[in-house]
Amino acid sequence: MTLSLIGVNYKTAPISVREQIAISREELPETTRALAATPGVTECMIVSTCNRVELLAAVETENVDLTGFLHRHFGLDPALLEPHIYERRDKDAVRHLFRVASSLDSMVVGEPQILGQVKEAFNVARFAQRQRLVRVLFRSRQWLSTWRKRSSVHCKGGRCSWWAQAK
Repeated sequence: MTLSLIGVNYKTAPISVREQIAISREELPETTRALAATPGVTECMIVSTCNRVELLAAVETENVDLTGFLHRHFGLDPALLEPHIYERRDKDAVRHLFRVASSLDSMVVGEPQILGQVKEAFNVARFAQRQRLVRVLFRSRQWLSTWRKRSSVHCKGGRCSWWAQAK
C-alpha cells in the first residue's frame, strides 16, 4: 500500500483553476465516497478550502490515477489541470498534510481556520467510508490538536519565528 497525495493550492494554481475543482461542504461526503470507489483506492480523505484541494489516498499501487479522478469528476480538460498539480507520496504526503494542518503551508502562516477544515475532512472521511487510514494517521482528533498547538507555540498573531518559516 502506498499513501498518495495530490492537490492544487494557491502557490500552484490561479484562483480560476481552484474554483473549478472546489468542493463545497455539502458535496464533500459524496465526493469522498466517489474517490473511495475509484479502482485501487482503499481509503481516502479530501481537504478542500478556498486556497487548496488535496486528495489523500491509500492506494494499492502507484499506478492509481488520482489526477484522472479530478478530470473525470469535474469534467476538466487534463491540459488545464496537469501543470498545477503537485504530488507527494508516503512520508512526504504525511509531512505535507501536517504542515497544512498546522498552518505552515497557508497563505497566512499561523491562521487558525485550516485546522478546523482538516478536522472536518477527517470526520467526513471517517463517516463516509468507515476507514482506518485517517484513524491510524491521526490516532485521534486530539493528536491533531496537539500538533497544531505545538506548531503555534512559535506563531503568535500570524507572525512566526524565522526558523519556523524555514522548516
